[in-house]
Amino acid sequence: MKLFSRREITLFSVLILSLGIIAALITVLVNLPKTTVQQEDTLTVKDIGKPIRKLELSDFLLPDKYQNPFFVDFVLSRERKKTWTEEEIQKYWYNPEEIGLEFFKKQNLIQIDEFLKKIP
Repeated sequence: MKLFSRREITLFSVLILSLGIIAALITVLVNLPKTTVQQEDTLTVKDIGKPIRKLELSDFLLPDKYQNPFFVDFVLSRERKKTWTEEEIQKYWYNPEEIGLEFFKKQNLIQIDEFLKKIP
């Protein structure tokens, strides 16, 4: 006694093969590169001033003492001072409103709110 007839096996094979082809086509269509949409509300970054000097490749190389991954220290970009003159402040100070930090604060708050809404 046969469990399945030859016609049923052929029909089942054709069905499985066609489902596999459809799944492969869907996978290819979903993974096609998508066209990018031009955003109308783009953020413009204001010029924060001229660079102090041109960066060289050696500026990105760490000194030998920092090559050790277990070395814990920080690097000061300036000398520590207790009081500052107006000229020294102007050298290091960037107005947050001019470089768009308010925009990033709002974006961070939106992302935090969306994340917290997902928590049950």
